[in-house]
Amino acid sequence: MRIMISAGGTGGGVYPALAVVNALRTLRPDDLTLTFVGARGDMAFDLIDPAQFDGTYQLLAGPLHGVSRIKQVISGIKILGGIGQALALVMRVRPQVLFLTGGWVGFPVAAACWLLRRPIVIFVPDIEPGLALRLLGRTFARVIAATVQETAAFFPGKRVIATGYPLRPQMIGVDRDAAIQSFGLDPARRILLVFGGSRGSRGINMLFSTIAPDLLADGAQIIHISGKLDWEQVQAQHATLSEAQRANYLIFPYMPDIERAFASANLVISRAGAATLAEYPEHGLPAIL
Repeated sequence: MRIMISAGGTGGGVYPALAVVNALRTLRPDDLTLTFVGARGDMAFDLIDPAQFDGTYQLLAGPLHGVSRIKQVISGIKILGGIGQALALVMRVRPQVLFLTGGWVGFPVAAACWLLRRPIVIFVPDIEPGLALRLLGRTFARVIAATVQETAAFFPGKRVIATGYPLRPQMIGVDRDAAIQSFGLDPARRILLVFGGSRGSRGINMLFSTIAPDLLADGAQIIHISGKLDWEQVQAQHATLSEAQRANYLIFPYMPDIERAFASANLVISRAGAATLAEYPEHGLPAIL
């Protein structure tokens, strides 16, 4: 079976696709061909393991919402070019189905698969879909999978199946003691995880860079995953702390095995996202969102 996977934009769009890839590899180990399609330069290619796929491809695409008029025009031109690229790719790879979980790259590849009569399945992680998934689902999808049934209200006339949120295998059954030891932290003291999602949160990053000394003085240990956009500023603020403070305040721009942090923490302060809201309960992790 040949399946094309398209995802991007944020970790919330990519992680469910990776969970489905793992499940497909387990269910059909011998007769499965998986290809991944993402936008050129998208962060999705920092999250996926190319070894999981039989081919990875980058197409032109760009956002049409939440950007300036000039960027909308540029994105429109990119999407038109991306449709041409996607048509050539689909004709060459000949997928039997497209599975799409988000990102503006979905427009070119969905349009190409629709024009070439390939069925399209979309997964919507959030209760209320973003603009891209809403347009893709209403226009191109044959079937829409969703975390909860309430999402069906946004896709009138479409077949919507509530599947729950797919978790990656590495999120399940993480040993807390081993996770804490991997960070070199003290299991007898409280551990606070600060996390702004795959792209980071400037407000959270700046706030915790300021109040970290007070939290450390109160006995907390901190794991702070900043995202790449604010990494230099977070590093600079971290460097002003004493050596003893830095030993209990660990900073990372990104953490591919973030399940270690989830298993270690007593509390997380983060942005609210579909992926995190599905993953925190697996670890019994209280959260302030």
